[in-house]
Amino acid sequence: VWNLRGVNTAAAGDLIAATGFFIKAVNCDTENPKYCAALAEHLMRRAMDHAAIDTWQRTIDLAPHNADYQFTFAKCLARLGRHKEALPHFAEASHLDAENGERVIAHGVALSMAGHHSDAITVLERAANSMARDATVVFHLGYVYQRAEKFDDAAEVYRT
Repeated sequence: VWNLRGVNTAAAGDLIAATGFFIKAVNCDTENPKYCAALAEHLMRRAMDHAAIDTWQRTIDLAPHNADYQFTFAKCLARLGRHKEALPHFAEASHLDAENGERVIAHGVALSMAGHHSDAITVLERAANSMARDATVVFHLGYVYQRAEKFDDAAEVYRT
């Protein structure tokens, strides 16, 4: 009930009150990853990423094989510039849902942001080969080539 009240209150625009309802939902059922994730996502919507980190970690502890939770936790960490910490969560999300291009792209970009350019290129080249007509993958591959200072490769990919 508290979780649903939080959802409805947030939809009505009262984000502060909604936060309290999401917290009550988590406190009533501390073992429910759905409630933890709802609170963490709500905190992120309020641009309270630092506050969301512990709640995301609790969510992952409760449901480590949920690709959505892994991916959103990784995005939260990345938004805070914590790219190296985000990497295992991006990797797990893309492993759990390898057909999801957005997750694979995010994993490749996060690898690059963490300074692992060759690994990022490998991930994105694989994605580009399997999703050849996806301009987003190709664009990000060019971006990673650029970050790795492989300008000729970047130019060729961008032309593609």
